[in-house]
Amino acid sequence: MSVAQPVGLGRTAWAALRDGLLEPARATAAPEAMVPLARLSAAWAAPLEEGDRVTVFLTPEDAATLAALLDGHPELAALLG
Repeated sequence: MSVAQPVGLGRTAWAALRDGLLEPARATAAPEAMVPLARLSAAWAAPLEEGDRVTVFLTPEDAATLAALLDGHPELAALLG
């Protein structure tokens, strides 16, 4: 099992990535992509919240799934700063 690493971002960026990237990807995913997307969505849905910042813990596999999704959405990639 891989160790999850923290990814900190603003609450607005977290919500924009969830609503504009993760949820649409899950809705249209091919069957073979469902497991990685489900894992990424589960990690994304359980952030540590601190004021207007959140921290999401992603495994290397989750990070790779996120990176692949962001390749097609550079406007959302910029939210990770």
